[in-house]
Amino acid sequence: MSFGDEAIFDKLFLKGMRPYLWIAAVIVMLYSKSLWYGYTYLDDNILIMRNIEFLKDLSNIWSAFWIKVFPKSYLPYYRPLLTISLMLDAQFAENSLLFYHITNIAIHIAASCLLFLFLKNLGYGRELSFFFSVIFAVHPALSQGVAWLPGRNDTMLAVFVLASTIFFIVFLRNRKQVSYAAHMFFFALALFTKETALVLAPLSLLYMRLVAKESLFSRRTVALISGWTGIGIVWFLFREQAVQNSKVMNFYEMGSLIAAYLPAVLQFLGKVFFPFNLSVFPIIADTTMAYGIAAAALLAAAVFMSRHGRKDMMIFGAAWAVMFLLPSLIRANTRLVADFLEHRLYVPIIGCIVILCETDTVAFLDKHKMLMRSCALIVIALFSFLTFRHMDNFADKFAFWRNAVRTSPRSSFAHLALAIAYADDGMGEEAESEYRKCLQLDPLEPGAIYGLGAIYYSKGMISEAERQMKKTIAAYPGYDIAHLELGVIYYKTGRLKEAENMWNKAVSINPANVHAYKNLAIYYYEQKRFDKAAYCVRRLKEMGFRVPNNFIELLAQEGVTGLK
Repeated sequence: MSFGDEAIFDKLFLKGMRPYLWIAAVIVMLYSKSLWYGYTYLDDNILIMRNIEFLKDLSNIWSAFWIKVFPKSYLPYYRPLLTISLMLDAQFAENSLLFYHITNIAIHIAASCLLFLFLKNLGYGRELSFFFSVIFAVHPALSQGVAWLPGRNDTMLAVFVLASTIFFIVFLRNRKQVSYAAHMFFFALALFTKETALVLAPLSLLYMRLVAKESLFSRRTVALISGWTGIGIVWFLFREQAVQNSKVMNFYEMGSLIAAYLPAVLQFLGKVFFPFNLSVFPIIADTTMAYGIAAAALLAAAVFMSRHGRKDMMIFGAAWAVMFLLPSLIRANTRLVADFLEHRLYVPIIGCIVILCETDTVAFLDKHKMLMRSCALIVIALFSFLTFRHMDNFADKFAFWRNAVRTSPRSSFAHLALAIAYADDGMGEEAESEYRKCLQLDPLEPGAIYGLGAIYYSKGMISEAERQMKKTIAAYPGYDIAHLELGVIYYKTGRLKEAENMWNKAVSINPANVHAYKNLAIYYYEQKRFDKAAYCVRRLKEMGFRVPNNFIELLAQEGVTGLK
């Protein structure tokens, strides 16, 4: 008996629920070290650390449907189910990220297992479906979706999209209302996870006509379109309420961005087949096209040389990959050099797998089981090794942003983020160096101008610090923190009226600027303008800030009451 024996292999790996258990085991072994990772300070600190009080209160679940995922940002990102998933983790997390990482791994397991079921429903053999699902589970380009906490939004999207599509295929076969309802239920979950799920409706119609060979002019089509439309309208109304006063692009602007960033599609394709040049924060200028060109050439050759593969299924796979990938090229913040984070490949890569499964090359391997198992094991071992190495770049903010500046040296944002990480840990010299690199790439970056000013202030270089703060405000008049800090400089140098003006400007820009109100409260008390000081105390208390009792008592001694 040998491992290559059909019956032995089936008994060990493919019988009953064993494929799912093996997939789960491989993922747990590979990703277990990510359980101890900290914050990368790319969105995770905003989503979790700064939002922990909201997350811990389960009564806010309904509120998650009425707000943006970044409530204080002008960016119109609507991700209610991402927020709710973080809320559930927050009930157990305390000050640890352990439960968040456990959930990320669990979602990846669910997506990989559903891929196995999805491929079987498309008509592929159990063994072929199993191997591609394991390759998906260990693929290095998808590690950002697991090791980086915000990456779960795309893994959740995959879970709901795959579940919805599986029930859609089942509905086409059995015509049962329960399958229809399940398809619509998971479509709704996918849509409230990420707007990209909208493409599932035209993809389903494409599958229905092209693969299932069904007429689109039927009562069933009407029922499907009615269901998608109804869910879409509900989602749209919720989203419109959440993203009002946000920057919203028109279709022309979105199309222009997609056209401008099309080279990233080729780079993404290269990472699907040759995931050797991965980055935590990739940009087009610093990502090679060589792997993409090679991957496109090999895939095209494999497709055109395939005589027995189902062309309709290849078209469906290509449509899946393209339609789920293109929306990721749209950027709400067009001022920054666009990044193309690799977790955005999580759903599109499924389309590539479908195309591969239809090629004669894979069909040949499927007929020669020993050869297929050998090739699959080599790929799985190589990808596991690459993933194991790469995911350490998500361990903490220093690992993350050092990788970002190393792999994307022309990204001003990467240098800025690393500078902030250094500054937060008191590494002034390193921070100053990265701020200067950022400004070489983007001379008007307000965060870097402000950061240099803060460093100058800490060194006692007051005039230089003042100059930098003024440059920040000139470049970005709406930056309330720069007004706050310039006010501090004015206060320290005896220019009290200018300090007052700056702090009042800060709170007019950002009414939630606690530090500006604190400074104003102290300033007004010193100036014996106790009514103004009392107003600032009331604003601080409204925002949940605990004003020291001794300060309230000092105001009470001056006749100010009603502050306790």
